[in-house]
Amino acid sequence: MRDIVTVREAVSRAKADGLPVSEYALRTWIKNGEIPARKAGNKILLYYPNLMKYLQCDDNDSCSS
Repeated sequence: MRDIVTVREAVSRAKADGLPVSEYALRTWIKNGEIPARKAGNKILLYYPNLMKYLQCDDNDSCSS
């Protein structure tokens, strides 16, 4: 699987991995800078392992390094 994904691909993949997340929540986290992402044309791309790390942390402040 690819690790660079669009927001919609990330949401689908997270749900398949048993970590449900809404597209709205993911876009909010990206907008707030909690998950790094880049805009390419009209798409937002992110590194899927960063999303997994963010979702699996109980206290996101202690997970950022």
